[in-house]
Amino acid sequence: MALKIGMFDSGIGGLSTLKNLLCQRSDLEIYYWADDAYAPYGSKSEAEVRGRCHAICQHFIHQGIGLIVIACNTATALAIDELRAHYPEITFVGVEPYVNVVNHLPWQAQQRAVILTTPLTGQSARFSRLKRQLDPAGRLDQYSCPQLAKIVEHAFWQGDPQLAEKIQEELAPLQDQHYTYAILGCTHYPLVGRYIAATLNTEVISTCSAVSKRVLDLLDLAPCNPPDTPISFWFTRSSQDTGYAVKTLSAQAPWPAL
Repeated sequence: MALKIGMFDSGIGGLSTLKNLLCQRSDLEIYYWADDAYAPYGSKSEAEVRGRCHAICQHFIHQGIGLIVIACNTATALAIDELRAHYPEITFVGVEPYVNVVNHLPWQAQQRAVILTTPLTGQSARFSRLKRQLDPAGRLDQYSCPQLAKIVEHAFWQGDPQLAEKIQEELAPLQDQHYTYAILGCTHYPLVGRYIAATLNTEVISTCSAVSKRVLDLLDLAPCNPPDTPISFWFTRSSQDTGYAVKTLSAQAPWPAL
């Protein structure tokens, strides 16, 4: 593969996007950065999120990477326009909350939908603009999940026998709202999509497949299943780390599950 791909998230949330992409095209040369020391971005300041985005992108560019997937809704909302202006030679693919789903769902009068985001994504000007443009009738409710990304991150690394109960508590204000659809506006959320679906008794929708399609379209590639190519991972485990490869995953390898 002539073009290297970088992908990053505040932690392990972007693995939902990465796995979907690898299952469609497993020969891609991908470098994944999990910025765990700063996870989750949704609870950080805007300046800190933008600073981390620049630091990671500079590292990727030094590796000769020409396409960067911002596999984080918060980072996309706060930084993608600035990154595109600062690094015009790089192709960026962002992850937006799937607000446009409102124009594709088979709506019936009694059906309702909610989009789940981190607090920072929900407060961002980019998200507000996107919702105004694509959902002018206000059919999508929005709910900011204060701790959900952090709960997912902790369960991934430490395990958590109370994961289901914590998700139920996090989403308690929504449990009696009778939503038909829950749109997952953070890449951490698909990793616990089955818990969210069970808690809200709803169908969950993510953007993973749409992001994968966009990457393949930019590379002018069709989905296929060629032999695996290992994925290089960097995990930032403390604020002093510059990032280092610690393991590889591929489409066929056992993936951590929550």
